[in-house]
Amino acid sequence: MDSQLIKRTAIHVERRLNNEASGHDWFHTYRVWQMAKYLQFKEGGNSELVQVAALLHCAAEHDLRSVHSEKMRTYTLMGILDVLEVEGQKREDIINIVQWSHYKGKDTERPATIEGQIVQDANFLETLGAIGVARAFTAGGYLGRPIHNPKIKPFPNASQDVYKKRKREGTSLNYLYEKPVQIVKILNTDTAKKIGEQKAAFTKIFIDEFIKEWNWSEKL
Repeated sequence: MDSQLIKRTAIHVERRLNNEASGHDWFHTYRVWQMAKYLQFKEGGNSELVQVAALLHCAAEHDLRSVHSEKMRTYTLMGILDVLEVEGQKREDIINIVQWSHYKGKDTERPATIEGQIVQDANFLETLGAIGVARAFTAGGYLGRPIHNPKIKPFPNASQDVYKKRKREGTSLNYLYEKPVQIVKILNTDTAKKIGEQKAAFTKIFIDEFIKEWNWSEKL
């Protein structure tokens, strides 16, 4: 049975993210939460830590259209944990897991604990497959970046700072090369890798079809 902390966290996060419009909304968080529960069932680890961190992984995000630091996110997360009355080692563990859960280009860290690996995997899997593609273009519209521009080339394996800049100033199609295509290579758990392979196959099909449709006029 879920702990009272998990229930309180879910209620708090749903209220906080209810009107979020960039694809980092409550439904995204809910899917990450459910995936994290499944991965924890298959891979082990502390269920409460996994679930609470999964629920909080996006709760401290600020507007994607503004630049915000890891420190700012951590301060916001600490405030949420104050509201939820989480203290001691559990508090430190949740903060670490949430920090690990974010993609940072080639500077992405492999989490030091199984709980961190599970939450990172659950979040990263959301960038793949049909929902991942939909979220990429939703975020692109929110940020005001173009769908595609053949003159703007993908920039995979970027550093954290370059990745953040490209996220705002690149294109949505390139984003699929710059994050999802890279993410499938760094999943941690065996269970996530199997799921990731299936979802990545669809992402590749989408990219191929997109390029084919974009270039169709050249064959006339």
